[in-house]
Order: sequence, then C-alpha cells, then structure tokens
Amino acid sequence: MELAELGTEERAVENEIREMEDRLAQMKARRAWLKEQIREGINRQEAKLSSYRGALREAESEVKQFLKRPPLYISAVMGDEEGFMALPSNRRTSGMAREWWTKELSQLRTRKQEVEKERSALEDGAKMWQDSIQVVNEFEDDLRKQMTSGESQGSEMLKKQIDKMKEAIEKLQKTADVAEERGWNLLICAVGAELEAFKEGQKILESALEMIEPRTEEHEEHDDDETHTNNSSLLNELNEAQKETESVKSVEREDSEDDGPNLAELLVDKGHEDDTS
Repeated sequence: MELAELGTEERAVENEIREMEDRLAQMKARRAWLKEQIREGINRQEAKLSSYRGALREAESEVKQFLKRPPLYISAVMGDEEGFMALPSNRRTSGMAREWWTKELSQLRTRKQEVEKERSALEDGAKMWQDSIQVVNEFEDDLRKQMTSGESQGSEMLKKQIDKMKEAIEKLQKTADVAEERGWNLLICAVGAELEAFKEGQKILESALEMIEPRTEEHEEHDDDETHTNNSSLLNELNEAQKETESVKSVEREDSEDDGPNLAELLVDKGHEDDTS
C-alpha cells in the first residue's frame, strides 16, 4: 500500500516537472522575443537620434550663418536703430534675433494696418468726391440749359436757381464736414474749393436778383442809371469769380472743357444779359 502511494506521487512529480520544463521553454522563447524587440527599439531610437543630431547640426549651422550674415542689415521700418544689428556677429544670439524680428514684424503689421486704413479712406473719399462732382455737374448742366433755352430769364428763374444752388451747397457742406471730421485734407481742399465757388455764385445770383426785382414807376428813371452802375460792378465780381474757379477746377475739368461753359462762365453770361435788359 505504501509503495503504491509512493509510485503515484512519483508520477505526479514527473508530470509537474514536464509542465515546468514546458513553461520554462515558453518563458525562454518569450525572453528571446523581448530581447529582439528591445534591440530593434534601441536601433530605431538611435536612428532617430542620429537624424535629430544631424538636423540640429544643420540648424545650428544655418543659425550661425543667419547671425553672421542676416538677410537685411538695415531694418525696413526701424532704420539705423542700435541693437541686434549693431553687435559683432560673434556676439549675436538667436534670442536677440528673435526679439529683433518680432519687433520688426510688429512694426510691419502696424504699417500694414495704417496703409489699409489709408486705402479705405482713399476709396471712400474718392466716392464722396465723385458724388460732389456729380452735384456740381448737375447744377451746371441745369443752369446751362436754362441760359440757352430761351425761356424767361426773370426773377423767378433766378429764384429757382438760387434754391437749387442752396441745395447743392448743403450737399457739399455735408461732404466737407465729413471730410473734416475724418481728417481727409485732400478732400477738404477739393470740396472746399467747390463750396466756396458755389457760395460766391450764390451771392452773385442774389445780387442779380435784387437788381432785376420790379420797381415802382416813380423810381424807374433813377433806377436805370443805378442798375447800369450795379451791373458793371456785378460783371467785375463775376469776372473775379470766374478767375478763381478756373484756377481751382483746371485740373479736374480738363477732360470736360469742351462740354460747355462752367458755373462762372454761365453766371458771367447771365450778367451780360442783365446789362442788355
């Protein structure tokens, strides 16, 4: 009985030994595979590290060349400002270069914003100027038609023209106010010249209206001499206004000189008609 138990235990131990040997073989195979994976991983890391070191050496070489010979020796926006560029090449660092170029880019962005703002202002100002020219041309065309239509040139026509001139002056004044508010000096000068010409023309038309208003018969003979004198004075004023407006409009109106008389010429023609009436 005792021998049977010992035999059974022996067989059990042998089975355990075989299982342990199989497990040991599997573990040895696993260890070999892990060693291979580790070796391959190390090789990959070394390859990457070698590539990184090569790229680093190349970058360092480029940085040295950049610091030694920067693409721009003088700043495009900061001029001869002392600092990074004033140092010897062997004392320049990448940090200094970064700071210098950051400042350079900041200045360039600021200038870009200013240029875009000026361009926008120029486009808006050009549109406002075209609108102002249209107001002037429409009034002059209307006045020219009135002068050449053969219709009655009495006080009613002058009153209508004065009202239209007031409307044109109001529009031009609004444009001038906007230009002054935004600081558009060129538009202020251009529209201001047209505005002054219209105001002068308004005074001339109002003076002409006063001289052709109906008078009583008892003062008619006396007023004839006075009207002739006033008409001569009016013609002098018209001639002066014509000279002023011609000097202001000579640039803008070169292309339209053959289209007909301008505002001052039309008003001068009106003055001559008043003399002959």
